[in-house]
Amino acid sequence: MARFFGLVKNEYIKILKKLSTKILLGLIVISAFGLSLIALVAEKTSQAEMEYFSDDYSAVDEYEEQISWLEQTKPEGYEIQIKAYQALIDCDAGYEDWRCAAAEEISELDAAQASELLIYIKTNDWRGYCSLKIRTASSESEKWGYQYRLDHGIDMSEKFDKQNALIDKIDEAKMGLEYAGSEESAEKSAYEDTVTLGMYQLENEIYENTADMTNIMNMDLRNGVRFFNVFMQTPMLVTVISMIMIIIAGGSVASEFHQGTIKFLLINPVKRWKILMSKYFTVITMGYILTVLLFVLCIPAVGIIHGFAGINDPYLYVADGEVQSMNSFLYAVRAFAIASVETVVMATFAFAISSLIRSSALAVGAGVFMMFAGNTIVMVLSQLGVDWARYFLFANTDLLAISQGNSMFPQHTVGFAVAVLIAHMAVFILTAWDGFTKKSV
Repeated sequence: MARFFGLVKNEYIKILKKLSTKILLGLIVISAFGLSLIALVAEKTSQAEMEYFSDDYSAVDEYEEQISWLEQTKPEGYEIQIKAYQALIDCDAGYEDWRCAAAEEISELDAAQASELLIYIKTNDWRGYCSLKIRTASSESEKWGYQYRLDHGIDMSEKFDKQNALIDKIDEAKMGLEYAGSEESAEKSAYEDTVTLGMYQLENEIYENTADMTNIMNMDLRNGVRFFNVFMQTPMLVTVISMIMIIIAGGSVASEFHQGTIKFLLINPVKRWKILMSKYFTVITMGYILTVLLFVLCIPAVGIIHGFAGINDPYLYVADGEVQSMNSFLYAVRAFAIASVETVVMATFAFAISSLIRSSALAVGAGVFMMFAGNTIVMVLSQLGVDWARYFLFANTDLLAISQGNSMFPQHTVGFAVAVLIAHMAVFILTAWDGFTKKSV
């Protein structure tokens, strides 16, 4: 065992002495700060665009255009609508004001209700509006939202934006449950979880859930970003580690034969398979060391550029009908660990190629090509309905997406993906062993 770890130590020394390794380490630092800088630029751009359009075209302009259109077309109930829009102009109500939505709804009411709503708009009586919506609501889910606002004194001003966003989210889920029927289904279960989680957040006054920040498409750049809005996207940077490990693994064996240094290793009283395993162990452990380094670097990188606001926000989820809370950093560690599986798989693939041939360039090139082309090929096959493509290596490397139910194939489970990956890796390791132990010097 001492000899084995001596070989591992020797491998680490050789790798870390290379200039290319230092350059690759610099790439990790750049990646950690680069993602935060990109998010910052996107945030500032989004806010600048919002300010530009709000300055160029105000809500009052929109209301005046609506009045002009109503006067020209004269649809049924247009008189009361004109009065409603004029009231919005008089009180300078913006797009986000509840009175703006109320003015658009006023034509759907009968004359008495429309006159009542007009009074509420003019007097900014949100309670009266909620009461009217309860009386005219077509579903219990819609009634619930307005009744909850009345019971808890939650008006529709900017002060209660987060509470209202949760109430609307629960409303949509309750409406989905009404249409889902009595039969159990994954869709119905998702709606139930949304209601359970939303109610928990309202009752415990927890308005930020980092579980909503894992998808970059959900990021609202207009109102600024919190720490975990960006940090939850950092697991995607593990792809950079995968590329680095392809480069290191691709040259680990092939370069020894190409440079002739393999002779110095083989004259030692150590079996070939132990030499091979020491190299493979070095490659895999270095991959995890670099992943940990990336994780640690991303914390100050995000904090320095975006601030540490929301660093204590919890990760909330529903399990067996009960709301569970997890430290958001622990979830991020889990996400990094799952994402690192791709690093191990790709490094093993490149290592096997490196053991078979004596060209580091070819081993690295093959690894990088397969990493990017493999995903594209699998995506095309899935779009064509080729179900057996789920057995391909690259259909199973993104375990994080599969665990979240975002696989390209239906009923694709993490257990199945892990089994496929193990089978492929076994082939790669056996190929590397056969190529190295039988290769002549």
